[in-house]
Amino acid sequence: MDVLTFIVEIIKAIIWPVTIVLLFFTFKEKIANLLQYLQKLKYKDFELEFQQSMKELVNETANAKLPIPSQGEDEKKNQVLALIDLSPRSAILEAWLEVESAAAESLVGVNKVFYEHTYISPLQLSGFLVRSEILDDKKAAIFGKLRNLRNMAVHSPDIKFPINEVREYIDLAFSLSKYIRDKNYK
Repeated sequence: MDVLTFIVEIIKAIIWPVTIVLLFFTFKEKIANLLQYLQKLKYKDFELEFQQSMKELVNETANAKLPIPSQGEDEKKNQVLALIDLSPRSAILEAWLEVESAAAESLVGVNKVFYEHTYISPLQLSGFLVRSEILDDKKAAIFGKLRNLRNMAVHSPDIKFPINEVREYIDLAFSLSKYIRDKNYK
């Protein structure tokens, strides 16, 4: 191997890593701006997507003035909270079922036609609740985000749910279900 061949081989070996490093430093700010729009980031079984969505939901509900569940609802809530250690996914689903059943009961109370329906999708439930003036736009958005997080739990089996976010989800779900039930009985 002559000197020129040796130099060419060295350049061939280092050109891509050097190019990538140069591009990274050249577009560092633009890459950082794009990372904030990243929907899903996995690293050592850590899911950013659920956690980020939960933080957004908690921020939105700060102004929604949702009620605190009563004693009877607290018992149900405590049962669901006990599920977190066994299966966070099950706890999320049980909390969602509480919201869904409150919505269905509320609609039956408002309009007897809903007895005829064997199943109403959560998306339809949300629309009916808004049209029946049980939910305003803010609370309908909370309902929708809780539904999206529940869908994430159902359809993404590899997500590891952070315990604190699951607790917050349960708190919000039970608060929203209490709001829906209270609105129905007024």
